Amino acid sequence: MQFYHLYCDETYLHSEVAFAFGALVCTSRRAQILKDQLSAVRNRLNYFGELKWKKISIEKLPIYKKFVDVFLDDRYVTFSLMKVSKGQYWKEWASTEEERFFKSYYVFLMQNIGPHFRYNTYLDCKPLQKGYRWDRLHFLINRNRREEWGAIRNIKVLSPVDSKSEDLIQLADLLLGAFTSNSQAKAKISLQEYIRHNIARYEKPKIRMRDWTPRK
Repeated sequence: MQFYHLYCDETYLHSEVAFAFGALVCTSRRAQILKDQLSAVRNRLNYFGELKWKKISIEKLPIYKKFVDVFLDDRYVTFSLMKVSKGQYWKEWASTEEERFFKSYYVFLMQNIGPHFRYNTYLDCKPLQKGYRWDRLHFLINRNRREEWGAIRNIKVLSPVDSKSEDLIQLADLLLGAFTSNSQAKAKISLQEYIRHNIARYEKPKIRMRDWTPRK
């Protein structure tokens, strides 16, 4: 059975669109190839700091472009994006913002896993009121997929990791920003335009975008 890796990040948008989730999707072999290429970029440019959307500057823009080129030049890796709009049932859907966040994350991951593959899923670690929620998320996805498809442990690993130590989550962060940010900062607009222009050269969609709203 083929193994896929998901490298996920999220952002709070504080508007009618409450959250956005993004994931790099690739095989386990491709993930290692991408990591090696990103490491080579760092070594060549002698830059080893964390790359994040909020840290983009004009001075560092060439570094960011070389980093995202690893994604743009690889035809086998894709990026999945889901924006979560609040809608009329937002407050009824869950009692706290953290619960709404995890229920939204559940929907996002369920949309990105299929019955014929197994997945290792890595998520950007974030402070939680209830630390067990990651384990609960893992359990619920596997239980529901087993009931639907008879799949056993559809997600083998679901692990929060520190983005500072994982280049592929940093890459997911940049792609997420490129398709959700409304910043007017010159460096961010430049990187947005660069990514969107280069993605357009692919015949098959390299970015899959969805909008989702809670229902009763």
